[in-house]
Amino acid sequence: MMFRPCFWCKNFDKVFAHGARYLSSSSAEATAVPVSEGTAAKSSPSKLSKVMQAYVERSKAYNEFIKKEEQLFNTGKRHLANMMGADPETFTQKDVDEAIEYLFPSGIYDKKARPFLKPPSEVFPPKKEAQFDESGRPFHFLFYTGRANFYNILYECVTRLNNLNTAEDALIRSKKEVKPVDLDVSGSRWLTKTELETVAVEEITNREYDQFLAAMERLLSHTLAHTQKEFIMKQRIPLMDVSKSFAVVEPMTREDGRQYVTTRECPRKSARATVTVIKPGTGKISINGKPIDYFETFQSRAQVSSYGG
Repeated sequence: MMFRPCFWCKNFDKVFAHGARYLSSSSAEATAVPVSEGTAAKSSPSKLSKVMQAYVERSKAYNEFIKKEEQLFNTGKRHLANMMGADPETFTQKDVDEAIEYLFPSGIYDKKARPFLKPPSEVFPPKKEAQFDESGRPFHFLFYTGRANFYNILYECVTRLNNLNTAEDALIRSKKEVKPVDLDVSGSRWLTKTELETVAVEEITNREYDQFLAAMERLLSHTLAHTQKEFIMKQRIPLMDVSKSFAVVEPMTREDGRQYVTTRECPRKSARATVTVIKPGTGKISINGKPIDYFETFQSRAQVSSYGG
């Protein structure tokens, strides 16, 4: 059998010799001309590339904007606490939401159109920071995938899955019984594609989102998945708690045979009202013996009409 030497094998001696001469000459030049620190600093000034400058300017502008908005948010939060007679230092976001709903009642159906006061980080989408240093070297080892944050989630998922497989194999080899423990995630759901893009600060395709779901479902179905509960729940959103049951008020019957339900002490700011709903009704609204004109403003009338409908 004959072997045909490749180009690299035939020219290895020449390349090695040329490299040796280059290294020796380079080292000779380096040792022959000593350069002081001051001279080196002057001869090779560090300059930012245009791309890096754009990243730095964009990040600086965004951080200044968020800082300004946070100051306005904290100021508004303190004013709101003072209006409600509460301590600004212990005024939580839940208290803020309740105060907004109390001070600015709105009958608008869409909650996104109602007034609110939230931290700037929840209102304004985050901006992606620079992914490389001044020399252009990427920070993240997945930078060249184009979606480093997204693929980092998949990488961590696969790493945890491999660790679980290794742990399961060790238990089997030691002849220990592996008792499956179900991880209850019934009150939550996986992040949607839009929510995942917000978390990763990257745009992903439908195919990549399907890969995310497949990887997470594989991890969730593992026998030892309960040991990775914290990581799994980070990729899930809790659903609205519907376990609370409300007692249904039984309607009463009037003398004319119509049914009615009365709710007493309905609070609205400092006002209290008793509301009676009659079935079948006439479509008329009576407020202290007067029609809906009892309220002078159109907004109040619209709210009463929308609640009545």
